[in-house]
Amino acid sequence: MYNKLSVPAAKLHHLAWGMVLALSLAACGADDPSSTAAQTSATTSAATQPFILHGEPQTFVQAGALYRYTPSASGSNGRVLSYDIVNKPDWATFVETTGELSGTPDASNVGTSTEIEIDVTDGTARATVGPFRITVTPENQEQTGGTAPIIPPTLAGIPSASVIAGQPYSFGPVTTNPSDESLSFSIVNRPAWATFNTATGALFGTPTSASVGAFAGIVISVSGGADPVSLPAFAIQVQSATDGAPTISGTPPTTVASGGNYAFTPVAGDPDGNPLTFSIMNAPSWASFNTSTGDLSGSPPASASASLFSNIVISVTDGTSSASLAPFAITVTAPTAPTQNGACGAANGTAVATAPTSGLCSTGTASAVSGSGPWAWSCAVASPGTTASCSAPLLSSGSASRNPLQQPFATNSIWNMPIGSAAAFAPANLTANPASSDSGATNVEWAVVFGLDSEHIILTPTAPLVQINYESNAWSGASRCGATGSGSGFPVAVPIPATYTVPSDNGNDGAAILAPDGQTVIQFQPMALCTAGESGTAAAMAPTVNLYGPGIFGAHGGSGMSSIGGSIRVGEMRPGQLGMHHALKVDMNYYEYYHASSQAQSYRWPAVTSDSAWQDYGLTSAGAQGANYSNPAMVMGALLAIPSTVSISSLNLQTEPGKQLAWTLQNYGAYIVDSSTDCCFNFSEEESPAGSVSAQFQTDYGFPMMVRFNSGSAWAQDIETIRTVLQVVNNNGPSSIGGGGTPLQPLAPQISPP
Repeated sequence: MYNKLSVPAAKLHHLAWGMVLALSLAACGADDPSSTAAQTSATTSAATQPFILHGEPQTFVQAGALYRYTPSASGSNGRVLSYDIVNKPDWATFVETTGELSGTPDASNVGTSTEIEIDVTDGTARATVGPFRITVTPENQEQTGGTAPIIPPTLAGIPSASVIAGQPYSFGPVTTNPSDESLSFSIVNRPAWATFNTATGALFGTPTSASVGAFAGIVISVSGGADPVSLPAFAIQVQSATDGAPTISGTPPTTVASGGNYAFTPVAGDPDGNPLTFSIMNAPSWASFNTSTGDLSGSPPASASASLFSNIVISVTDGTSSASLAPFAITVTAPTAPTQNGACGAANGTAVATAPTSGLCSTGTASAVSGSGPWAWSCAVASPGTTASCSAPLLSSGSASRNPLQQPFATNSIWNMPIGSAAAFAPANLTANPASSDSGATNVEWAVVFGLDSEHIILTPTAPLVQINYESNAWSGASRCGATGSGSGFPVAVPIPATYTVPSDNGNDGAAILAPDGQTVIQFQPMALCTAGESGTAAAMAPTVNLYGPGIFGAHGGSGMSSIGGSIRVGEMRPGQLGMHHALKVDMNYYEYYHASSQAQSYRWPAVTSDSAWQDYGLTSAGAQGANYSNPAMVMGALLAIPSTVSISSLNLQTEPGKQLAWTLQNYGAYIVDSSTDCCFNFSEEESPAGSVSAQFQTDYGFPMMVRFNSGSAWAQDIETIRTVLQVVNNNGPSSIGGGGTPLQPLAPQISPP
């Protein structure tokens, strides 16, 4: 299963995933209020902006009522105009010769559409209306809850009239909402370099030198159920900037053992946002160099004798100016006879009620377990290695100090085990831009460097029971509401608060719901609950798991892994925290980053399956082999982490959430659980009756959690830096979770059912 992002001209492949339940599901990505469609054909500079579109789209319509919007254009110099649309609602029709969008929704269409854009071209250039959304309200429903008339919202603010190329631009209008209506924002003539938030009306972005000139006729509007209210039309002048020299930094490792892995990627940037190209002098013969990222990596032959490679210089240029790292040398140390020491396994230090029988040693042979609590054993290897002494304390009643609803599953669950000191790493080949290595990908500047894969985590076992029926629409784009079908495990009754809903939004919408017994976790995907208190739907139900058990399996379609474990939870990633004290879940581009020579080799423990399109893993959309096509470490279920040899401080991260994310990825890592098309790098986050992680993040930090490569923001740059230092924990397995050895962090307190 994989996620999709709404991108013009990008073919969205409908894949299927095989689960333990032998269900076949296609996949998709969550729609985010701050997202906007990538403008492959939008105006790229003020010099080519052809004309102005007049008319602000209505953003509300009542079920059973006619909706009609027709933009008008001027400045086309008599040329024939043609219109096109992105994300047209199913209930509407669109006329390409006039741009008219019209239709009459019915009760099944109640809800809010994805972000719509209408483009017009005269054959040489384009102008754009949108993004905007259309909310269908129930028929004959008073939006204010009574008979009082709707008082329109107000919109105020003076947008900045200029910005220097390479510098960020941001404007957010001030809004009042006297009738407390749901508000929806729209825009006409959005500059191609800018992003528009349909939930807040914010316009922001960073123009490049190619966008120098005036962008006129921009109109921002808001509607609260009545006619739109608009700011006066305004213009933004993009001014040219003096070209600044690029910067480059980083400390390359200076030694590598024969047969070992060497990897270094410098941190580089350009104040003007110009594209960068890297070069190297005196590269070692055994190393490869990436001119797009500056990555120097390779492995000297295992039989190589001690040698010195000196006066290595890595440089970067923006086409006009350049900068270089100081010359450095790499010493290859001669091979030595391997010394293997005994090492304790996951059972070491874990409080248990009975003598441990598994996870005794990650290296070596375990002796007999002695004692009656605490228990002791040793892990021995052949000389000259050392023997490790291991022990496990007795689990006493009432010793748990961990909330199982906030951090579920056993202490030695894959989600709770830290990375170990014996972790062995393999390259992951991740680039700063999550679409930059896929030659078939489009609009790489619009790629999502931190995306959201929402999980509906509902842990309210005493709530009223709600029936979940089988729904086959899944990711077809059709409505998921109102199905009454039955299937494997369906219908089933689960406790859900009477006020909670899950919209039919064509997203992944995995769900983990705690049963009335307070222990059984029931998992679905994709789920919809369109009307609070009424029945919901899902396309598949995974085998149940116990809140206090290993918690590996679930309804995350690509891998068959948990719908709750690994999600960023409400209350985490907040200011003043160190980071999440558990492993995370991540989805990535299957073309760019995965390997498969057969389906059996397209996933590894703890994943139990992979997407049905594994044949395309590691290939560009044009069919060429990508960077990971021959990298068997990069498969579904792989554990990604920042090696402990990397100093987080040396990454020069700029934001607090960036530093928290890096700490978690170094100490706990993230499991690859799903795939996405073209561009996305998505982390799983909680949406629940307790709140929303993405909304919490926006409130805490003042910027959206989801961010695109082209934003140029400090948050985006932090994620780009973190991606390039991630590697695969290649010896992660059932008896060596996190790679084995001494955990980098204390183990989570043991929990037991009440």
